[in-house]
Amino acid sequence: MLNDYLFEIAIETTCWLLSLIAPFRRIKAPPELLWNVFAICCAFLFALAIDEVLVFPAERLDAAISSWQEAIGQLSPWVVLSFYLVLADLGLYWAHRILHTRILWPTHAFHHSPRHVNVLAGLRASPIHILVLFLPLVAAYRIFPFPDIGQYALVIFLVEISNQHYIHSNIYFPMTRQLEKLFVTPRMHIVHHSARKEHSNSNFGFVFSVWDRIFGTFTDPDSVPLDDKLGLDYEDKNWRMLIGLPRSEPHCEGELSAG
Repeated sequence: MLNDYLFEIAIETTCWLLSLIAPFRRIKAPPELLWNVFAICCAFLFALAIDEVLVFPAERLDAAISSWQEAIGQLSPWVVLSFYLVLADLGLYWAHRILHTRILWPTHAFHHSPRHVNVLAGLRASPIHILVLFLPLVAAYRIFPFPDIGQYALVIFLVEISNQHYIHSNIYFPMTRQLEKLFVTPRMHIVHHSARKEHSNSNFGFVFSVWDRIFGTFTDPDSVPLDDKLGLDYEDKNWRMLIGLPRSEPHCEGELSAG
């Protein structure tokens, strides 16, 4: 467990350093360091609690599809792992879109509140936000259970943790446009953190960009100015958004209408 945390810190530090060395856009807003650090501590505690909450439904799902899991167990672990990655990412795409519906938007607004998006700001999350994004991961693992040890666990750790920090980093990569044919890049995801509703209601993908292209939610980063303002198009208190409370004033402009 300690090694995992140290590894994650190393990934965060690497992304941060790369964003300083090779940024793809200049950001004028302050990084809000204290709130980001506090939010990370809260997200860690929220995740621990939600892990415990999901134990019982995960066990029930295991019992319901045990024969399926036995059949899947006959396949190569690498094949199962590949299916898991695709299904989990598809589930995350739709979970992310659900978080942008009018009902759940208040639980997701905290993640969109930073005006300076970086590896720390990308970890802002309310309890419901974390729960909604955990559900497709838990379901995908039950449907395509792979050996959660050794090299298989390392692949998942690298994909899920590295991707989380990578897409929230201000890093420039060569051949970015070519990468975006299949994968989400930082400049593609930064569009999603725009304060403009027409931009933030697009580019919902995590690992694969194809979901946005298939379901019509892709915004080409080339069509968005590099100085596009990030954050929310309204003001609210951080502590309210951290908990996931609705905005104290009506009509949140950052919301996406249901459906």
